[in-house]
Amino acid sequence: MTFTMFLFAGVVLVGSAAVHQRPARQWWGYLCIALAVLTKGPLAIALGGLAFFAALAIAPSLRRPLLNLRWGWGLALVVALSAPWFVYMWLRFGYAFIEGYFLRENIWLYAANLYTTTRSPGFYLRVAAVGFLPFTPILIGRLIDAARGDRVHDVERLFWAWSVAITVFFSPSRFKLDHYIYPVPPGLSLIVAHTWWRLRTAASIRPHLGAVA
Repeated sequence: MTFTMFLFAGVVLVGSAAVHQRPARQWWGYLCIALAVLTKGPLAIALGGLAFFAALAIAPSLRRPLLNLRWGWGLALVVALSAPWFVYMWLRFGYAFIEGYFLRENIWLYAANLYTTTRSPGFYLRVAAVGFLPFTPILIGRLIDAARGDRVHDVERLFWAWSVAITVFFSPSRFKLDHYIYPVPPGLSLIVAHTWWRLRTAASIRPHLGAVA
């Protein structure tokens, strides 16, 4: 949960800097991402980067604002703030730290058969669907409405990109635990809240029949 707090706060601040043209916010976002790296390792950078490319793909109107952010300096700041701890651990424990932390607890845990868990690619879809009840039907309805032509706002596209990127990233993993996708529910919650608000303020429910049903 600590990792989720720092990582989601970081990506929201960086995304808000692009959407609202408030570039100063991105630096606070990079600080939060650095804290997420210190909490759970370089996974924070991997998830943030994957969500960034997903956002570029599904939110074309935000490509220029996103690309105009200081990503290079931001990554440098994240590395500068988080690297000292990793360097210290490497100097203190040598290759045992590299093998035990970076390899075993990150790469091998994802790609190798270290432990026995479910290998079903749909595992995290089921976890998200059941764990997000009773709001899951609203999400499904929102997807139906979007497919029917209801407008999907740029900010909503960013939250969809975030949620899909994390779910897709962890789905092929050889080791799965349900709490790996804890960063997903905050984004889904904001999508549901926005959908609910649109229903309450809509002049007609016709464009939102999926969510209403």
